[in-house]
Amino acid sequence: MDPCTQHFNLVYEQTFSELRRFVACGCADPLSVSDLLQEIYLEYYRLLRQKGIAYVQNDAALLKRIAKRKLYRYYSFRELLGRTLPLFRTNDEDEEVADLPDESESVEEQALSAWELEQILAQLARYPAQTRKILYLHFVEEMTLSQIARQLGCGLSYVKNRLYRTLKELGKENGPHE
Repeated sequence: MDPCTQHFNLVYEQTFSELRRFVACGCADPLSVSDLLQEIYLEYYRLLRQKGIAYVQNDAALLKRIAKRKLYRYYSFRELLGRTLPLFRTNDEDEEVADLPDESESVEEQALSAWELEQILAQLARYPAQTRKILYLHFVEEMTLSQIARQLGCGLSYVKNRLYRTLKELGKENGPHE
């Protein structure tokens, strides 16, 4: 393996968790986190290949700078695109839902995954972006409530209130049916 790729792999292992949290905090839609991370690391790798390892003085700082730029561009572009092209398809009940098939799954698995995703997105879509972000950071990123409060710049009681209220509401909706 060449030195550039070795360096990239090392930096990736050292920075991935922190950068994923950084992107998740700056991202309005948790479903976009993976795509944005891929773009960030790809740009970083291209820069290493073009300029060399010695060019980068602080890998983590460079990755955060790239992440900030990607987040800004992504949301500027998404807003512009959203005004001209629909980003989601419309289902039979005229609700907007994301269509995210996974080609490694069978058709049946894709249909079930799409249906489950639609159900989850439909339930979460009516909550504010800040609430969705708190849910993502807590359950996907496994951050504590105090870490989330610090990252989002809000009070711990606000984070607790949002999380527990949302879980209680979702529990009522998905509780046992007679």
